[in-house]
Amino acid sequence: MNNERGFVYPATIAVCLLIVHLLLLQISYYQTEKQFLYHQEKYLTLESILQVSITEFKKQQHTPRVNYSTTFAYDIGTVTFTIRSLQEGSSQIHVKARLSNGYERIAGFDFNWSSSKISNYWEGVNSMSYHDQWRRSETPA
Repeated sequence: MNNERGFVYPATIAVCLLIVHLLLLQISYYQTEKQFLYHQEKYLTLESILQVSITEFKKQQHTPRVNYSTTFAYDIGTVTFTIRSLQEGSSQIHVKARLSNGYERIAGFDFNWSSSKISNYWEGVNSMSYHDQWRRSETPA
């Protein structure tokens, strides 16, 4: 035997451990990226049904009453509009979009009933629902 001092065996183990570590690190990065893309898809879907439903809301005639709600149902989820206040022909409207798998997004705007114009539009993530979804980790395998 040429290697009687045993130097090659520890070096081989160290290289193997390094390779395994790098492989596990890449798997972790892959899973994180996959989860990010899954949540991004849900975000874009919510954004899409929000915009479509706002356009539908503007086209239809609604009674401007406080706490009046109307819902638009789609194959992938629902969007609910609630009139929060009514002052001088303008209303604050709260919008909640919800996908069938539980993801939610909230938005709101001021709506002028005579001109059908939207102003002061805002949007946000319903944080409680988002964190519940994150903990459940519904990403496909």
